[in-house]
Amino acid sequence: MNTVINSMYAKLPNLVIGFHGCRAKTYRNVLYRHQHLKRSANKYDWLGNGIYFWENSYERAYEWAKQRYGKKGAVLGAVIDLGLCLNLTDYNSVDILRQGYEMLRMRCEVFGIPLPQNTKGKSKTDLLLRDLDCAVIQQIQEYGMP
Repeated sequence: MNTVINSMYAKLPNLVIGFHGCRAKTYRNVLYRHQHLKRSANKYDWLGNGIYFWENSYERAYEWAKQRYGKKGAVLGAVIDLGLCLNLTDYNSVDILRQGYEMLRMRCEVFGIPLPQNTKGKSKTDLLLRDLDCAVIQQIQEYGMP
């Protein structure tokens, strides 16, 4: 199991263009005041805690920002060096995700805590709260990173 998890962070030798939907105030603070984006740490963040970007899709980021913030929505663009990352488009990621789930399941069992569940959101914009997905990704990151 350890070899699969440790091999998940392969160095990807490419740059991608990413777009981050945000408030107009955040946009101005990052561009003009050189403030850093704040990472999201919600238990329902689909791909774990961090800063989310739409890859090569300004339109998706803009749509998300407008849906979330209305007329105060904006989009930041960035060139991102993927570096060491879990590539979910790679077939080997299925095994990594499966092992992460099993580690989380065993951890919950040992500590007597309920396994997180994905649940339907309470509003039209929250289609699914991905507590389980987030916990699995966080488990993989905690186990696989030094």
